[in-house]
Amino acid sequence: MSYLCLLQEGNANLQLFMKKANMNGFSVIAAPINAMEIPQEIREESMNETNLQFTYGDLLLTSNEWNSKMIVILSDSIDCDSSDPIIRKNSEKILERDVSWAGYLQCCGYTMLKLKHGNNLNLARVMTQKIKGIALIQVPLYNAAVAQAMWRRDLSEENVLDLSRQDTWQWWNLFRRAANFDIKLRVVLEFNEFEEPDLDFLHRWLGEPIEAVIIPSSIFTRDCQNNPTLPEAWQKILLYFLQLHVNIIVSTGANSSNLKLYSDYLRNFQDNHKDAQCLQDSESVLKTQSSSLYGNLDCQAQEISGKKSMKYKFYQNAIAAALIDRVSDQDIDDKLTVIMILGAGKGSLVHSALNAAEYTKRKIRVYIIEQTLNAIRKLTALVEKFWSTKDVRLFLSDMGEVSPPEKADILISELSGSFKDHELFLKRLDYAQHFLKPDGISMPCQSTSYVNPIMSFKIFNDLRQVVHKGKFAHDRQGYHDPHSESGLAVPSKAIYDIGFPQPLFEFSHPSPDAFTDNSLYKILKFSVKMDSVLTGIFLKTSTISYYKRKQFVRSIWNIAFYAASSFFLYFYNEYMILPQLLKNQGRYSLFYSSENLIFYKSQQCEKFQFYSLFIITFYLHGAMLDLKESDYLETASKSLYLLTLIAMDVYKYEYYFVGLNLNIGIYNIVTDFLVLLALQNSKRNLILNQIFLGMRIASWSHVFVSLLPFKYLVPTLFAKNFKLILNIVVWLWYGLSIWNSPVLQYFYHQIYHNSPTDCCGEGSAAKCIMLKDSSEYRHFKALKKAYIEVKISHEKLCTSSFCNSSATENSSAKAFQAIKCIMTLKRKLKRIREGRGGEVGDDNED
Repeated sequence: MSYLCLLQEGNANLQLFMKKANMNGFSVIAAPINAMEIPQEIREESMNETNLQFTYGDLLLTSNEWNSKMIVILSDSIDCDSSDPIIRKNSEKILERDVSWAGYLQCCGYTMLKLKHGNNLNLARVMTQKIKGIALIQVPLYNAAVAQAMWRRDLSEENVLDLSRQDTWQWWNLFRRAANFDIKLRVVLEFNEFEEPDLDFLHRWLGEPIEAVIIPSSIFTRDCQNNPTLPEAWQKILLYFLQLHVNIIVSTGANSSNLKLYSDYLRNFQDNHKDAQCLQDSESVLKTQSSSLYGNLDCQAQEISGKKSMKYKFYQNAIAAALIDRVSDQDIDDKLTVIMILGAGKGSLVHSALNAAEYTKRKIRVYIIEQTLNAIRKLTALVEKFWSTKDVRLFLSDMGEVSPPEKADILISELSGSFKDHELFLKRLDYAQHFLKPDGISMPCQSTSYVNPIMSFKIFNDLRQVVHKGKFAHDRQGYHDPHSESGLAVPSKAIYDIGFPQPLFEFSHPSPDAFTDNSLYKILKFSVKMDSVLTGIFLKTSTISYYKRKQFVRSIWNIAFYAASSFFLYFYNEYMILPQLLKNQGRYSLFYSSENLIFYKSQQCEKFQFYSLFIITFYLHGAMLDLKESDYLETASKSLYLLTLIAMDVYKYEYYFVGLNLNIGIYNIVTDFLVLLALQNSKRNLILNQIFLGMRIASWSHVFVSLLPFKYLVPTLFAKNFKLILNIVVWLWYGLSIWNSPVLQYFYHQIYHNSPTDCCGEGSAAKCIMLKDSSEYRHFKALKKAYIEVKISHEKLCTSSFCNSSATENSSAKAFQAIKCIMTLKRKLKRIREGRGGEVGDDNED
């Protein structure tokens, strides 16, 4: 639990200071170890003998308060690295005395020391030799001398440039290196005024062992009610560090009033931006790669993996999409799909498969292949208690030895771990390929491993504490710690990416080659923006699920068709239509008149109807696919465009038909190509997704705002032979295209996708729009899906308690109504928070 600390200097009475802090909502105080400031002039050697009167007495606080409620601040008036030998020696003696006294008061407490410049080698030596507890090193976030130098006329450009290179992170890095990377050292960042925060500069601090941040009261501003608030720029900076669960220290003057307002504001700020990650308790906890082969696949590792609901939601969506594709609506009652799960763990993948089958109303048979005895006990209990009415069969065997009675249509596994080395991933999936039918599929079907260098001293210091304890002294001499080069699974946010992640190896499942060489080797080069310390290599894997593969294949097919049709229409227009127009150029006008060129009628009706039939058929097929995926907006848009093409075919407006399809075809090529790029893009690279979305918005604006209205739509209203049906369908199609634009989709995402689990973009609006939400994520499907999941869970309980079917339906209906009420209440609360209050439609909601 993070604490809120109050820092004030000049408090002679420490007991009253602690009482005042507790009354105002601060649980910890930070105060200098000296009751009064040490005189600035420390050249006199007698000063070292007569300064005992400046220290606090050890009886002012209890031992528990000294250790858990107090941060001792060492004097910052000393200079252990001074060029003056007298000042340096006296500073060393004063520092040794204060550190010794702080160690006497606190056996395992916190002692804070402030860095004022970059030369702290001697200070680090003295500090690390005497410190007992945790040493907090106070470092300013920005170098104040750099901002001051910009306004000084007595400094040359070279001096200003030298000052700009004196980064405060370099102060800390040199101090830490001089202290031999002592694990007792932690950072306390002090916020100070600066013009424009650099995000790369802030990201580098995320890889450091940050204990707390100091917020001076001078940074706060006052709102209309005279309450302290942080400016928006500093709120963003504070959010960067709150994700590391750091503590907050408020620095004020000794006579500052209204301290309660500061603590209330910061507590509310922490509560409003509380991390909702379910893995918060296990963050930065080192753990070796869990594997059933080595017998360390414990319950905790499986529970952490089972909490990743987003991953299993993707599996469920992929299985549902595969079942719909493999089993048509006419074969639901007759065709059985065999699903084989390799390594079920605690049964999360089995739940995903059963939920997908229930949602799609397809019949499945599930084979579970597991070799861990402890996991078998859990799975056996699940099969007997909850899956007794389902066709689920369990095999206790190794994948290379099991012989299932039939081959699988779908092969599901999550053996890949974090870097494809989990449970001998490649070798074991090679064994499992003979389980698949010739037309079978694997989930995941494709995966790419990524690697990038990182700086994370929180993980690095934890790793250094794993010490090899030999029995004899010669066993410990020259020993190389194997943990320093071992693969560790650790969820953490205290990481700075030194270089941008790069793809390393690609895998396809099932592999097209029967025998593959799994020994892989590759060299990568990374570009580094800022100075940093390499502490490890971050390894991860991105996978392509089945529903992404469907979107990938459909985008490829769309690009191929649009490219071929655009190529044909362009040359047909150049060599067949334009020569006819030149012969009749006096009959048609280039302006918005009744005799516009676009209303040129075909002179070769048979050829026109021949190729127009292919294009109309393609759009009809696309509308049917969108209808099958419950994408009603896209279905309506393509249906209206289909009617527009039919109307042009009936009226024989060949030039209108060719020109419109040529422009729409080129736009669709660009759109589908950007979708392909977004599918291959990693979710960590949000900037690329934003660039892709910007390119799509730009192309949409050019076609639907600049080109189509003035070249095709407006002239349709002024045609000599006014065609009412053509005007109706073309303007309805254009209006629906505006409604379905990426700009309005962005606002739709902001309104309805409040959580990363609400869309396939995982919180990114750009990725959500580019990847085009599947039906599983759409807003009108969320309630139905929640109802089905509640119904399945309730039926399991009813099966165990032998309840009748009528009670099941009534309870499920009550659960359905409860979910609807909760969702309605959430919408109303959101409107109240946004200041909109109740709306007219609220009273009519069910």
